[in-house]
Amino acid sequence: MYCDNCGKQVEEGELFCKHCGSSQNKPAPQTEPYQDSNPDRGFNSFAPPLTYAPQAPAEPIEPVRAGHKSILGRTAALTTIAVVIICTASYFLFFAEPRPTYTAGTARQSSSGQAANQITQNTSKASSTTTPVVTATAPAATALTAQDVAITARLGGAERQGVYSGEINSEGLPHGQGVFRETDSEVERSYEGSWVSGQATGTGVLSEGSYVFSGSFTDGSTNGSCRITDGGILRYEGECLNGSLHGQGSLYTKSGTLMYTGEFDQDMLLESATDREARGLAFAPACAGMDELLYAEAMAGDALFGEPVVVWGSPLGLSKQGASGTIILAHMDDEQYPICLLYRYGVDEAKISGSDYVNAWGVLIGQFEYEDANGLLSTCPMVEVIYMRPDPTE
Repeated sequence: MYCDNCGKQVEEGELFCKHCGSSQNKPAPQTEPYQDSNPDRGFNSFAPPLTYAPQAPAEPIEPVRAGHKSILGRTAALTTIAVVIICTASYFLFFAEPRPTYTAGTARQSSSGQAANQITQNTSKASSTTTPVVTATAPAATALTAQDVAITARLGGAERQGVYSGEINSEGLPHGQGVFRETDSEVERSYEGSWVSGQATGTGVLSEGSYVFSGSFTDGSTNGSCRITDGGILRYEGECLNGSLHGQGSLYTKSGTLMYTGEFDQDMLLESATDREARGLAFAPACAGMDELLYAEAMAGDALFGEPVVVWGSPLGLSKQGASGTIILAHMDDEQYPICLLYRYGVDEAKISGSDYVNAWGVLIGQFEYEDANGLLSTCPMVEVIYMRPDPTE
C-alpha cells in the first residue's frame, strides 16, 4: 500500500510511514497469546507464569496523545537499529507465585544517582496487620555430626533433594547448625543455619542464584524478620509470613531505588489510593519520557540501568495480574516499541485489563525476553513500575 501523505510505498500493517512519519490510520494486527520463553521457575516468587491473552489496541487518552504525536514523527530513526545485547539473568520476582526468567543488565547506577529516585511512603495507612513473632531459636549443639548425607529438605514451599553437613539428633535428622546444598537443580540453592528435627527453622541464610534471604525461618520459609538481597543490592527488609511479604517493611527496585515503605499484606502493598498517588507524584518529576532515541539506548545495553522513565501505551499482552503482574505494552501505541512492565499491586487496587490505556512511571532494570505471536524470540526493555495510572479508553 501507499502513504496517503507522501505517496511512497509502505509495508502492509505499518501504523506510520517510515518516510514521512504520518499515521496510516490502520488498526494494529491481532496477536496470538505470548508464551514464556523459559519454563524454569524459582521458589518463593510472586510472579505468575507468562500466559498472555491477545489484546485489542486502544486509543491513547488525550493528555498523553499530544506528546505522543511529536515522538512518532521520528519513528523512522529506529527502524535501522538492531538489538545487539540480550542479557541473561534471573529477575527478582521472589515471593508468592512462580516467576519468569528475565534478562537484565549488570547492576550499575545511572549518573543521576539513587538519591533523586528515592521516595518515602506516607505514614497513614488504610489498615494494618500484625505479623506473628517467630520464637524458634537454634537448638543446643548436639554431639552428633554428619557429612554430605543425602536428605530431602523443605525450602521455599517445596521438597528439595540434596546433601547435608552438620549437627544431627539421635534419629539422624538435621538438628542444630548445618548446611544443605540442593543437587540436580539448574539454580544453585543452599541453606545454612539452624535446624530443628530435620526442618530449617530458626536463624539462617537461604541462597537461590543471586538472591539471598537472611533472617528467621520456619520449616524452610521466611517467617518473621527477613532481609532479601539480589546481587548484593537490597530488595526487601521487614517482616515475612510463610514466605510472603507480610507486616511492616521496605521494598526496593532491582536498581536499589526505594519503592515503598509501609504495611504489606500477602505480598501486596497495604496503602490507600491517596497514598499511592502521593508516592507517584513524588517520583514522577525525576522521570524522562521514553522517546525512540532513549528506547534505542535501552535496547543497546545496560548503560541506562536504574534510569527513571515514564512510558505509555495499550497492552499487547498480560500475564495473570495477582499480587504482581507483567504487561507487554505497545509503547507509544506502536508494536515496534514494546516494553515490559513489572508492577506490584495494592490490596485495593484495580487490576490492569486489555482495555486500559496505561501511563507508568518507574526505572529501567534491563531487558525482557519472550516469544511473540509468530513464535519468534523477542526482546524489549523492562521497566519496574513505581506508580501506574490506567486510563480507560473512550
